[in-house]
Amino acid sequence: MARSGWGFDIDNAAVFQKTLPESPPWLVSAELLLLQERYTEAKVEAESALQVAKRSNNMVSQGLALHLLARASSTQNRSEEAKSFAGEARAAFLAANDAKGAAGSSLLSARLAMNVKENLEAQRLVAEVLTEYEALESLPGQAAAQHLLARILAREDRIEDALEAADKAFQLFQQAEDKEGQAAALLVKGNMYVWNYADA
Repeated sequence: MARSGWGFDIDNAAVFQKTLPESPPWLVSAELLLLQERYTEAKVEAESALQVAKRSNNMVSQGLALHLLARASSTQNRSEEAKSFAGEARAAFLAANDAKGAAGSSLLSARLAMNVKENLEAQRLVAEVLTEYEALESLPGQAAAQHLLARILAREDRIEDALEAADKAFQLFQQAEDKEGQAAALLVKGNMYVWNYADA
């Protein structure tokens, strides 16, 4: 279980709210529960919101709830459940014609694939997400995708490519005036230098 990664993880609450639609109050509350590592309570909050959204046929809210359920399941090492929720979230956003939400869910699917070492699938998804975020002209989205790509490439020991992706992520976060994102990109680069030094 990833218990301490949220602070500098690109999927933390602050970045999540920038790359997905404006957050309703229940989502802010559920995000806080995730940050506090109260995963079961976060899922209960999301499941309740999902039922309300289904009754009102609000597809965007359904997408948001499913997205959070995917993230909560991932923290509890329920990878298949998380993948299923992420796919359902993308479908809900697409049904609502919400391209940014759909891209955010695909980015989550890429991270989930990376977490279970499905690196080729993760790279494929990131490439698709980058194209979607470029079409949307979303700097935070492009930055998040490049940041994740850097992490994936680093795991394959493609250090030069990973550093290039991390640099692109940093520049995009800088353009978006996202200091937390800049710190995340620098942290990834720093980790790569440490790993290479240790292996030298």
